[in-house]
Amino acid sequence: MEQSIAAHFPMKKILILTAGYGEGHNSAARALQSAFNEKPEVEAELIDLFALRAPRLNHFSRRAYLKVINATPKIWSAIYSWLDRSPLVPLTFKALGSHRELLGRLIAEKQPSAICSTYPVYAWLLNDLRSRGQQFCPHYTIITDALTINSLWFRTPSAGWFVTDPDSGALLCTRGIPTERVHASGFPVAIAFADRRPDWQPPEITRTAHRKILFMINSGRSHALQIARALLQHRDWQITFTAGRDVALQHELKNLAVGAPAQATVLGWTGGFCLVGLLVAPYLRSLNLYTVPDFFGWRYRSAWPRRIAALAAVMVSFIYVVAQIYGVGLITSRLTEVRFEIGILLGLSGVLVCSFLGGMRAV
Repeated sequence: MEQSIAAHFPMKKILILTAGYGEGHNSAARALQSAFNEKPEVEAELIDLFALRAPRLNHFSRRAYLKVINATPKIWSAIYSWLDRSPLVPLTFKALGSHRELLGRLIAEKQPSAICSTYPVYAWLLNDLRSRGQQFCPHYTIITDALTINSLWFRTPSAGWFVTDPDSGALLCTRGIPTERVHASGFPVAIAFADRRPDWQPPEITRTAHRKILFMINSGRSHALQIARALLQHRDWQITFTAGRDVALQHELKNLAVGAPAQATVLGWTGGFCLVGLLVAPYLRSLNLYTVPDFFGWRYRSAWPRRIAALAAVMVSFIYVVAQIYGVGLITSRLTEVRFEIGILLGLSGVLVCSFLGGMRAV
């Protein structure tokens, strides 16, 4: 994406504007900053204007936003629809006059070559500054929505819109955005995922009818069986269901899979651990991380998420580890004909020696 923007304007200093209302905005902004800063001739700076202008209000409003979308989704749906359709929404941005003035001062001070925003409100503030006579560089809008895109993203001008996929780009074009200004560049991701190994590339689904589907059922299970039933009607699909510890759900999924056109595998708790080892662990290794708590610490740039994740991992893994220790003792005692307690000590001693010799990579 950064190369596409660079082709439009010779950039030296990039200002990236984000907001904490939904982690997707920040995630895209951080990925862009990392990608731009890979180039020695480019300096990218990330700014959250809302946190900078009113940190306490920003903290409160973020918490309220998360509370609304998680606890009252129907209320949030109504608000989202109003933001998408109402011609009165731009008038509410007049209340952000102090934010607009701060943004104008930052632009005048930093003199960026281009501005990228991953939050839709910024385009309105920037165009308001232009209407008041302030001259500055082009700004580009990085849309973090996909397929169902709120019109706030494109109802005000921008030098270019970067979307996640061609279908999202086609939607913008049908709403009157010039085709040459719409770029399907994918969602900005961390540098570690930029150069994927050949075996990590997604398959070309247009070249074959055989598709592998992973349906991880975690929350919102009310429609899980209905979705599973629809997926199982595709004859050439191989579907893997993960149902966690919900034994009743596992039985229902297995009953649905019997005689279904699709090939299906239902995984419970133990199978989930194998799945995590295959699908999650390689990405942790690519980030030079070894544990899920390490990832939470890296992801949220704070020690508290890491501590909470570590506590959750200990609680979740306790029964699993106890079963492992019991199995080690049982196998060792049978092979060596020593007592069960001695077998546990011998097995754990072997794990301890491997850990000392190889560190985290040996565990």
